[in-house]
Amino acid sequence: MRDSYHGNFTTPALEYVSLSHDATGHTIDTLTYNSCLFMLHVHDVSNAGPLHYFIISLYAGSLADMSDEVQVTSATGLLGNNLVLDSISYANHTATMGYVSGKRYVRLKVAEVITSGTAQAHMSAVVVLDHGALQPLNTGGLV
Repeated sequence: MRDSYHGNFTTPALEYVSLSHDATGHTIDTLTYNSCLFMLHVHDVSNAGPLHYFIISLYAGSLADMSDEVQVTSATGLLGNNLVLDSISYANHTATMGYVSGKRYVRLKVAEVITSGTAQAHMSAVVVLDHGALQPLNTGGLV
């Protein structure tokens, strides 16, 4: 019987960070896995609104240095939606974003949209890789 404990591999995707336009997550290698789920946790959000907010998007590429990266859309393999932090109501919430397509490498990137104001947000993310070619994936150690 397959179980979720041994059938999933988790690794950090975005360290706990104060969001800014240049925040970029870890490059995740999806080789040997058939599914990829990002789990994002928003710790706090202050002063966010229509004039200052953050967009967390998924990017994919075939090269390890991500020099060929493109933003993933629903037409190119995004499951769910980009996370738009435009309200303080997102504090202490989680969101998910999945990826199903042919690019080997994926990562999260943050865009900060500022017309005016001083919004701040802190968050982190992990990625769950599943349906790996080799089992078990999780052997109980820290990553």
